[in-house]
Amino acid sequence: MATVTLDIPDYLASAVAETGDKLPLVLEMGLSRLAPVSTQAYMEALALLTQYPTPERIAEFRFSDEVEARIIELLEC
Repeated sequence: MATVTLDIPDYLASAVAETGDKLPLVLEMGLSRLAPVSTQAYMEALALLTQYPTPERIAEFRFSDEVEARIIELLEC
């Protein structure tokens, strides 16, 4: 595991300290929000499927507006 030293604002210091050993997960989740739309689409679909959805829930599923916009853009090419 790598060691990283960061300068963070004081108002975040206590929140970071409270995460304890969960900080890598918090960082991973935060960074995934900055991921490309393709990764975001994958994460949205995975979040649905890991909840053991009913067939009705799968039929009702819609990607976020950002992912939908990218799908439309790709289909128009």
